[in-house]
Amino acid sequence: NLLTYSNTNQLVPWTLLLNGTDFLKVNNLQVQATGSVYATACGLTSGADYNTFTSCSFSCPITSTTNTLHYTFCISPNINSPTSVGGNSGNNNLILNSQIYGGNYAVIASGLSSLPYQQGNQIKGCNISDFFFYGIYWNNQYYSNLINNTIERPNRTILNTSFIGIFIQGCQGTMIDGNLIQKPFEQNQTMTSQVFPIYVYTNLNGNIFPPQNTVRNNIIRNIKNNGTTYGIYANSPDGNIYHNTIILDYSGATN
Repeated sequence: NLLTYSNTNQLVPWTLLLNGTDFLKVNNLQVQATGSVYATACGLTSGADYNTFTSCSFSCPITSTTNTLHYTFCISPNINSPTSVGGNSGNNNLILNSQIYGGNYAVIASGLSSLPYQQGNQIKGCNISDFFFYGIYWNNQYYSNLINNTIERPNRTILNTSFIGIFIQGCQGTMIDGNLIQKPFEQNQTMTSQVFPIYVYTNLNGNIFPPQNTVRNNIIRNIKNNGTTYGIYANSPDGNIYHNTIILDYSGATN
């Protein structure tokens, strides 16, 4: 089944919106946002909880040069500005064994900026590919999982000056386990851009007794780039980083 929408209105950019929807199960659905300027394939907001997407595909265009308002999959209090915080977006949602393709940001999860934060959201076994800037942008999440995903840009030719595979901020108890991050600049290997396969930033939330974040068993490889590359960049990670494989061996780099 295919659900598609070409939008020209920033106020309603989504193809599929779950506005406070709970306990919905979606299987084998293709969701396409094809607008050249405004495009959000799927958005969850206003306390959308316990929803599951299995073997689905979500996509935004990868050919547009005006794609800063492309967000492929969002869990956010404001779908029009999905990195914003402050409201209840959704909890205990799962994206499983799905394809998430294109977008300025491929996946965004954001929400409450104070207790109880957003809790229990998960991305497992997904292929997240050909986004412009961020693969996963994960903000103010509590007890969440990012497990066994492949994050890459094998086909995109219009590229940002930076690549961020997984970014977490203000999170506690986040498990980043078994992900493969590769091929950030496969179509332009001479770019002098920064590469952050995993970026863990400022995850100390107030006076919470913290469940620790964990970054383990991830593979970072095939990083063909002529700029600065950080395997795992950790600034106040509040947790443990271990048993990761990082291969930075591109022989074509001259910087």
